[in-house]
Amino acid sequence: MSFPIVDLSLLTLRGTEEDSEKRSRDICDAFNRMGFVNIIGHVISDNLFREAFEWSRKLFTLSHEANMKVPHTSRKHFIAPGLLKYSPLGLEKVYSKDDTEADEAKESRGSSLREIQDYKVCEKPNNSA
Repeated sequence: MSFPIVDLSLLTLRGTEEDSEKRSRDICDAFNRMGFVNIIGHVISDNLFREAFEWSRKLFTLSHEANMKVPHTSRKHFIAPGLLKYSPLGLEKVYSKDDTEADEAKESRGSSLREIQDYKVCEKPNNSA
């Protein structure tokens, strides 16, 4: 399986409003279909990427106890607009638009989607090798 690729380089050089709208649709479609997109030709610096990954590392290495200080109890409870609280293992499922449109999902009224493996409960790789 390959991930969709969206090239933004034309937008930074001489892109039109139509180009921008097409790239936006391409990104939305990729997220809806695959849940992931490889964006190339952007102008985000390596330093900004490193900083973002460092903050991500800090977040994901917090202890379970620290995360449970802001537990996710329902979608109605937000820390701030658009910011959800911590979801422990197994609480959420991740699936694509294609999964929701599959015949099995339609026939089961969506209950078959609960069978999709939650990425959070996959075993961590052993980095001691």
